[in-house]
Amino acid sequence: MIKLYKFALLIFIIITTQAIGKENFFNEAKSLFDNGKIEES
Repeated sequence: MIKLYKFALLIFIIITTQAIGKENFFNEAKSLFDNGKIEES
């Protein structure tokens, strides 16, 4: 569980750094991340 969370967080950080200057993409990625967190709970 902890390993999976760290992996998801790593992907989120990578996506964020790739999307600098693209707020729309950032919001979409954040939304997907939040949805994934909801499914995990």
